[in-house]
Amino acid sequence: MDKNRVLTYTDEDRTIVRAGIEGVRKILTGNDMDKNRVVTYTDEDRAIVRAGIEGVRKILMGNDMDRKRSMLFCLDYFMDPYYGQDISAIRDELVEMLQQIIVSKDNDTDVKEDAIDLLGSYEWGPYPIIDEHFDEIEDCLKPDVNYIRKMHIICRKRKVIFLGSSVTYGEASGGISFADMICERTGWEMIKEAVSGTTLADEGPDSYVSRMKNIKADEADLLVCQLSTNDATLNKPAGEVGESDDIGSFDTKTVAGAIEYIIAYARRKWGCYVMFYTSPRYDSRQYGKMVKLLKKISVKWQVPVIDMWSDRKFNAIDREVYDRYMADPIHPTLEGYREWLTPYMEKKILDLIE
Repeated sequence: MDKNRVLTYTDEDRTIVRAGIEGVRKILTGNDMDKNRVVTYTDEDRAIVRAGIEGVRKILMGNDMDRKRSMLFCLDYFMDPYYGQDISAIRDELVEMLQQIIVSKDNDTDVKEDAIDLLGSYEWGPYPIIDEHFDEIEDCLKPDVNYIRKMHIICRKRKVIFLGSSVTYGEASGGISFADMICERTGWEMIKEAVSGTTLADEGPDSYVSRMKNIKADEADLLVCQLSTNDATLNKPAGEVGESDDIGSFDTKTVAGAIEYIIAYARRKWGCYVMFYTSPRYDSRQYGKMVKLLKKISVKWQVPVIDMWSDRKFNAIDREVYDRYMADPIHPTLEGYREWLTPYMEKKILDLIE
């Protein structure tokens, strides 16, 4: 066996390892030898990165694909701000090399995908090398490459209002939610109007409608509104989709009326883009009915919905992983936001506002 051989891994592999030994055991004792190979890196690889750009360049611009995969995996540790590693001295040259890897015809697709993932996860464009050679990139990679090359345009400075309750607030994660994480990463100006336990149905000063009216901003680019689970829990009246667009015609004491009022108010007050999002799937028939109602309203108003409730692939995660991601059936943990909800929400939001 080639002692230097190193192969790729996926986000699913990371999830399996974090979930515990049983998932790892199932794979390592299985029969699929190709699928079970896992990319690795060593303390020597970390030392190379810490020593400066030349050692990194020698590997990334070389011909050993396995060695490149190992170094790219190591760079994930250094580029991820979560680990607090300062690579500011080599960052510009590193970003240039990652672009060169993506456009080079001499690199394997797996290596290119790892480079794309690093740029998409931790950097912003523009990427002049990719722009210059975009037409030469393999067709299978173009959608992902096109996405990362447009991110700096999509994510120009924006003022975003996040209106919601506990999931928007971050009830089980110290007040930090996807809203905070997305805005920290994009540099958007955030107005987070989120109070746990509140409802869309307007029955007091803490309701969505009442709090939205008290937002002092004179302008906004985007309103992201949560479909509150509290309306389902408290069995608030669903109401019906209205026939009129007149803001005065909506019964805001119902879920449907409140949703329509929020859309009409945001467009009148700020002239901004509006989108709603649902919670991931949990055991609630009533919330499921609310999701269907929201979709009917979205058709009327041409308002997009980020529908985590109905996304089977998104919800199909291992039970042990789910227990780490969710403090209870409704509220994500900090890890759940960071690894599950936030990447999903950010991608959906950026796709919708492009």
